[in-house]
Amino acid sequence: MPATRRKRAPKKPLPKHHRLPDIPVTVAVHEARLLADSTRRYRERFARLPDFDLGLLDGLPQLAAALDERERAWVLSRNDLARAPRAPLRTQAARLRSEMVRSARYLLRAQPEALAGIGRKRNLASLAQDLNGLARIVKKHAAKFAGDPVLPADVVEVARKLAGELCKVPGSHPARIASEARNEAYWALAHAVAEVRAAARYLFRNQPAVLAEMTSGYQGDKQKRRRARRRSAAPAAEKEPGAKG
Repeated sequence: MPATRRKRAPKKPLPKHHRLPDIPVTVAVHEARLLADSTRRYRERFARLPDFDLGLLDGLPQLAAALDERERAWVLSRNDLARAPRAPLRTQAARLRSEMVRSARYLLRAQPEALAGIGRKRNLASLAQDLNGLARIVKKHAAKFAGDPVLPADVVEVARKLAGELCKVPGSHPARIASEARNEAYWALAHAVAEVRAAARYLFRNQPAVLAEMTSGYQGDKQKRRRARRRSAAPAAEKEPGAKG
């Protein structure tokens, strides 16, 4: 009788403050302001919709302003962090993280979810978080890591010590806080924009000119470029190797 394959548990989404924006912040702010302007004269129609939070529509300008402000604060913190004397420490921490990730990918290859969220972040403020997370993973699976030929025997202590030193680097904590605040503001705005556009598609489905004012130009251009790439790739894929043009 064939063995029953266990279903892999779905990955939990990262908290909003850890999720990076999926479009440029300047574009998100600009498009949210355009959306607020284009929907203002139709407010009463939005207000009559069932299951629609009118506060999301009214709050678009404030949400856009909050994201713009937090993006500027994050850029300033990031620049301060870039000027901090951190190069040797960062190099050491990044090297250890890389070795720990390589070992974990092999030793825990049957449990890929164990490494979710590790090894993707590149800024200094996230290195400490990654090292602490990897230290917890190694400690939890100590038996598997015991014979690792590369990692030091006290890798858990080394990783935690490095993480602690990274947190003491001037600017690392403010930069992390600023980054998380920016991410929170982005996803709050993204949610409001998505809800307003969904309502607009319902309200103005027979008025394409009106709906076009409320549609994302950035996402539309992105989709056009994607379709163009697919069309250009299709003839090359269909053409047999060695066939004459």
